[in-house]
Formats: sequence, C-alpha cells, structure tokens
Amino acid sequence: MFGVFVSGCLVQTEGHQTSPTSLIFGVEGKTPPHHLAVFMTGSKALPTDSCATIHIAWPPFNNVWSYIGYLTNEHPSAIFKLSQKTGGGSARPSFGSTAQFGQAHHQLLVGIELAGRAENEHQHGSRAQLQEQATADRVLFARFTLNSLYNYLASYMREMQDQLQRVTVKVVPLTALDAWHAAFERKIRLDPAFWRREQ
Repeated sequence: MFGVFVSGCLVQTEGHQTSPTSLIFGVEGKTPPHHLAVFMTGSKALPTDSCATIHIAWPPFNNVWSYIGYLTNEHPSAIFKLSQKTGGGSARPSFGSTAQFGQAHHQLLVGIELAGRAENEHQHGSRAQLQEQATADRVLFARFTLNSLYNYLASYMREMQDQLQRVTVKVVPLTALDAWHAAFERKIRLDPAFWRREQ
C-alpha cells in the first residue's frame, strides 16, 4: 500500500508491520539521506477521513520519532527534505521496539501510521499551514544568508578613489567572497540547522 524511496537505493514497498495500523521501513546506505519520497502504491485507498502520518527516526534508534508530514487519498505522495538536527521527537508505542534495526546498516527508519485526518491536522497543522511554515523558513534562511554574507564582506571593505568619477568607492576583494562561501558551505554540511541557532 505504501512505498519509500531515497536516492541511490531501491524502492521499498514492503515494510515491517508493527501493529494493524502502522509499519516501518528501514533505509540502508553508506550516508544519511537528505531527501525522502513516500507514496501510496495505489493497491488500496485509505479509509474515509483518515491519513497516513509519516515519522522518521535516526541512529541510534532509541524509539524517538519525528513527525514530518502525511499522505491522503487526494495527496498520495510527497518528498521531504531531511535533517538530523531539526526537530525533537517522541516515542510512538505503535511502532514497537526499533532495537532490531540497529543491527543492520540502516541510516534511517521511516514509520507510517494510519490516523484520523481531522485529529492529525489539529495536532500538527493542515497541509496549507505546513507549506506556509516551510515558506517562512526559506525566507528566514535567505535573510540569514544575506546578512551573513554582508557582515563578512564588510570586514574586508576598503575605500578607493575613483579618479575618473572623482568619488570614493567601497570595494571588496573576490578572495573574501570565496572564503565566505567555503566557510558557509562547510557549516551547512556539518550542521544543516546551524543558522537557526545563530539568528
């Protein structure tokens, strides 16, 4: 009924059922995935007024799950951007123990659970609210990036005289831009959510 896919891995359509309304997929690989696709296979529709909530767990698998979204009959697939540093999590008894997955080379666990749609939207927000939050996050990230760039380059700014226009202009060496880019990219790779704490 459900399938999961991450880049570089085969599509999985058979998860480990942990209760009548929940199942777990173990994602293997050499590195943690950055994106996750979850979809309904079309073999069966969800019950009326229900949804499939999507949760993830990172190693070490200690039964702590983070909610990332949900599927419905009207929206049967979604792609999620993942980060090990974002969000907290909570125990979900319906998924059972995750200890068995620690023995394999799993980089991620994906839990899918049937839930009432109205109850889920009340608890986690509607799809429109989630999209609105994602847009707000992008705006904050863009603002942080621009402020970081400006502040960094400002420390290298020098004044020069433009003899033709007879004005003073401010210039920045291109090496400073290269240095900022390298440092910013390194921070993002080490901790994708570092910018939230530095705002």
